[in-house]
Amino acid sequence: MIITRELLLEKFRYFNELIFMNRLPEIPIELSDVKSYVGLCCFKRRRKPSGGWLYSDFKLRFNTRINLTERELEDILIHEMIHYCIGWNQKTDSSPHGELFRAMMNKINTQWGRSITIRHTSSPSEKDSHYDTRARWHVIAVLNPRSQTEQPKHPAGDGKVFIKVLPRVMEKIINYYNAFIGDPRISEIELYLSNDPFFNRYPNSAALKAHECDEATVRNHLKNAHPLEIIDGKVREKNVKQRHSH
Repeated sequence: MIITRELLLEKFRYFNELIFMNRLPEIPIELSDVKSYVGLCCFKRRRKPSGGWLYSDFKLRFNTRINLTERELEDILIHEMIHYCIGWNQKTDSSPHGELFRAMMNKINTQWGRSITIRHTSSPSEKDSHYDTRARWHVIAVLNPRSQTEQPKHPAGDGKVFIKVLPRVMEKIINYYNAFIGDPRISEIELYLSNDPFFNRYPNSAALKAHECDEATVRNHLKNAHPLEIIDGKVREKNVKQRHSH
């Protein structure tokens, strides 16, 4: 179906009244022809002096590239409205699709007969047709989430990690690393240099965001990557012996 701002605004108002009791203020809705997402709830966040985060400047973005049915579009819209509801009420979830999100999603699915999921699942042919398969070098940040029990992360992982594709600019890599290294939700941040086409599907930017991914999939695509580290304010490859001229 053809996606327009007018259609999305009409459905936003309908589901805001039906599901969210008209408690969500209307926000900007943007359309774009992208490879990296179907729907997105964008916002800014800053630390409060008292601790925690303050969320503001919300907007919704939708991909016009993928042909969706009306019901699929509605479920994706409601998915993003859940994110908006959590952020607008200044709540911090355990992860991007954590306990708060899942509780709201499950309640809406049960009460209103929806089929909202954590992420939109595309067919293999649909995925292949929308992603660049050329080898491009990227810096990949892997954010390992801290377990709910605050125990050290098991080497085998808990099934999910968060990744970010960063510009190959030392200052931006270090700024991103420093922004999350003290986040209580993150146990460890790993950096890699990779040219695996898998990572072309994610936006390359220094925005303080990350994408939830299946850990086994990410590890498989990083098996030939070069681990990086930050030493003395510089990003360099791990375990590389210094070369000396003779």
